[in-house]
Amino acid sequence: MLREETPKEERCRIEAANRFSQVGFRFYDGLLNVKDGWGWGCINDDGEQVIPCKYADQILFSDTGYARVNMGRHKYGLIDRKGFEWIPCEYDNAQEFDDDGYARFEKGIYWGTVDEQGRIHIQPRMKFQQIGPFIDGVAMAKIDTKWGLIDPDGNHLTEFKYYEIAPLADGMYRVRIKPKLYNFLKPDGSHLFSTDFSFIHEFDENGFAIFFIEPSKKEREANPDVRTKYGVAHISGIILYPPIYEHLSLIEESEGKDVYYAQVGKQGFYLFQNGRALDVNQLEAGRKEDARARRPLRDQRNEDRPRCRGRAAFPPVRGFRRRSCLGRRRLGRSLRASRWLRE
Repeated sequence: MLREETPKEERCRIEAANRFSQVGFRFYDGLLNVKDGWGWGCINDDGEQVIPCKYADQILFSDTGYARVNMGRHKYGLIDRKGFEWIPCEYDNAQEFDDDGYARFEKGIYWGTVDEQGRIHIQPRMKFQQIGPFIDGVAMAKIDTKWGLIDPDGNHLTEFKYYEIAPLADGMYRVRIKPKLYNFLKPDGSHLFSTDFSFIHEFDENGFAIFFIEPSKKEREANPDVRTKYGVAHISGIILYPPIYEHLSLIEESEGKDVYYAQVGKQGFYLFQNGRALDVNQLEAGRKEDARARRPLRDQRNEDRPRCRGRAAFPPVRGFRRRSCLGRRRLGRSLRASRWLRE
């Protein structure tokens, strides 16, 4: 949320309108964009020039205290609030510092990195066509059309053989090994699972993920009725439920753990994250057995109820006229049925 301008900043902005050809709308974190001639720069609330007016666009600082600037002719660099150029304005693109303290820049079609002390760690001549932000000393990188993992000095942590890499939690990466094969990649370059999947979703907060394996073209030709098989895997590398289910979906959450519904043919199962699988038919049979077990007790309660043996057995109910014995018997049944439902 932006704070309001102080009276001092407001007076400085009004005075700057007489000194410069154009001024920004307001102060942002103590700096005001001003334009002198063709270039943009910044002044502070004392009217002092902090950043010279030599950049082609307005200067917008992020929460990290850095801003990407354009010197003109699409040459970009990175500066701080004091105007120091951490990345000179001679590159085709420049990105801010990541959480590990590395900023990325592009020259031609290749990328490099620089740290917060201004030292270049990865030169564009190393021919990385794309470099992602570093997370715990590991970053995604692209060479030609394949992806891999590198360290801050550009050393290869994995082979560059993946079609796609997506960072996930806990330092994991979901990688596409082939056009239709996925797995998870550890920071050390090893695969989490020994089996590749047609696709695997992200892990939930309990460390479980649904995956599926599609039949190959040869399998479809041999058996047109073959279907995609689903299973559940854990972040520890264990396959909790093997891919034998024709349908698998999340249905509810029970005591902080998810419950899945799965099908094999017409047979349904409830799958729990503790490894317990419950047959839906057995569950329904158990419910019917419980209902049959409770029926004798209910019949005994019915036997204890008064029978229709005269007017005293069923006194008149307010709002109803006196009825015949048959009518009072029907009324008694309806009242008892309502009590059973409430129980």
